[in-house]
Amino acid sequence: MLMELYYDAPVVLFFMAIGLLVINYIIAKQFEKIAMDKGYTPEEAHPFAMCFLLGIIGCLYVCAMPDKNLYALKKELPLDKGTGTAEKTAAATVQKKAPQAIQEKPVEDDLPEL
Repeated sequence: MLMELYYDAPVVLFFMAIGLLVINYIIAKQFEKIAMDKGYTPEEAHPFAMCFLLGIIGCLYVCAMPDKNLYALKKELPLDKGTGTAEKTAAATVQKKAPQAIQEKPVEDDLPEL
């Protein structure tokens, strides 16, 4: 009986290795899709090879890559020339009008009558 277990061990290890390779392949394909969503081509960053060969280190590499699509959107936003930050014009207009509305209101109206 002990000899039967000895001969079955390589077969079990072989199937476990095949299972781990399949799981690693699926994870690497998912991280390749994540890299493509970030705006990278497979030829540009090689996310599948990094994740498949390096494992968790390759997955962290894909997570750390900056988002190219976000940078493209940031360039499209109008810049506020005073601060150099991207702001939408409607939000900037509301912020500029709010202090004027407060100053136009007389102070005596806020005080309670005694």
